[in-house]
Amino acid sequence: MKNTQLLSLSFALIITASSCRSDNITSYKVPTDTQPSTAHAAAPGQNQASMPVLNGDSLRREHSAEMAGAAAKAVAANPHEGMSMTSASKNQANKPTWTKPASWEEKPTTTLRVGNFEITGKNGQKAQISVVPLNGTGGGEAANVNLWRSQVGLAPVSDAEALALMTRQKFPAGEFGVVDLAGKDPLIEKKYKAHIVAAMQVRGDSAWFFKLMGEDETVAAAKQDFLQFLGSVKFNDKE
Repeated sequence: MKNTQLLSLSFALIITASSCRSDNITSYKVPTDTQPSTAHAAAPGQNQASMPVLNGDSLRREHSAEMAGAAAKAVAANPHEGMSMTSASKNQANKPTWTKPASWEEKPTTTLRVGNFEITGKNGQKAQISVVPLNGTGGGEAANVNLWRSQVGLAPVSDAEALALMTRQKFPAGEFGVVDLAGKDPLIEKKYKAHIVAAMQVRGDSAWFFKLMGEDETVAAAKQDFLQFLGSVKFNDKE
């Protein structure tokens, strides 16, 4: 019975995807006033020219596939981890509130994404912002840092090194683990580097992921808005 449940869950995640610490703690004060192409790092001896060419649409598709794949692996390792359709419905109903920057274009939500936005940079390149809840720890911090590294074309690192890349930042909604990862090679259309700024927080039985992802300059320019967005997040629970 348990194996059947795991197979069904993994299949549901794949279908969904196709449709769509350092110990240093810093505080962020809020100013007053949505899953890239998986960018693969070149293996030893691999010619950079043979690596996949990415664009905005492939970034969105492959990011969704990566999130679903990561969740499916977590379920296989531990039935209590990962994503389930029931928890997806629950998190859609109990999603936090926030205030989006005026320049962000809101996109339709999906089964995985309870928040989904897009921005266009000065060079015409796109970046996406997603809010995704997963059951349990969502695979853990180190695994997610390496997942995000792969999406900007960086090689994986040890768990200790991955955790050292994550800073602790305090917001009104609590402490988040935040990571800023910029790729070194032009993976998007063979012209632009990929860049991710992501934040995660475990609350109760769910892990919440807030992610800004896309072309390097566009993401860098939008980082302050992304942090302000995190500062506006309000959860409905009592944590």
